[in-house]
Amino acid sequence: MVYYHLKETPKDEMRIEFLNSRNEVVRAFSTKGIDGDTLKVKAGSNEFNWNLRVPDAKAFEGMIMWSGPLTGPKVVPGDYKVRMIVDGATQEQPFKVLADPRYPSTQADLQAQYDFLLAVRDKLTETHQTITLIREYRSSLQDMIASKKVRARQGEDIIKSLTSIEETLYQTQNQSRQDPLNFPIRLNNKLAHLNVIVGTGEWRPTDGAEQVRQDITKRIDAELTKFKDIETKQLANLMNLDELKAAIDMK
Repeated sequence: MVYYHLKETPKDEMRIEFLNSRNEVVRAFSTKGIDGDTLKVKAGSNEFNWNLRVPDAKAFEGMIMWSGPLTGPKVVPGDYKVRMIVDGATQEQPFKVLADPRYPSTQADLQAQYDFLLAVRDKLTETHQTITLIREYRSSLQDMIASKKVRARQGEDIIKSLTSIEETLYQTQNQSRQDPLNFPIRLNNKLAHLNVIVGTGEWRPTDGAEQVRQDITKRIDAELTKFKDIETKQLANLMNLDELKAAIDMK
């Protein structure tokens, strides 16, 4: 819990940053908003509660998962700092994150859990960013086919390949929260479910969980490699990829 007092509301921006012992920012909040999360402040006394978690995995529009949270892991016990930046003026305060005394887990156990969950988070983000790109590229190709800027057969073959990758990574038939009961769970949902299995409690991941993570990650990487191959060898010759990616970032 961070308690602070402001003489007046910030004129430009106020940020609260949490840093680890290596002086790396592990989580940040801003009155200008970060990833849709906007810090609310007022003149006078304020308080802010950090749940000790790093940012969540990135999602994409309309994504439906079954027991597959994207929640970022909690940081491990240790020395941290909170930094407050108000209209350019900075203050810092050190603090400690303590281990939950109800668990017998060692620091090494908790670090292994954190590293495992962070690897899951980062692979989910990479997967979902790829799906976002696939959808953008497919839409652009469809427009190019309609305007005859690309041969229909060529464009449709690429679209078919991209769609196959997307459907391997994500269950595209999901339209409601109950649909995962009717359609097979795909790779991203299988990986995200490890957040439930390994992220519950404060324990070292089992060898079995690590084997599952590696297996699913390997299968995801195979699809991401296919996507990169299509992107560099086919799509780069047809459209301005940098322009499309910039447009996605602006949305």
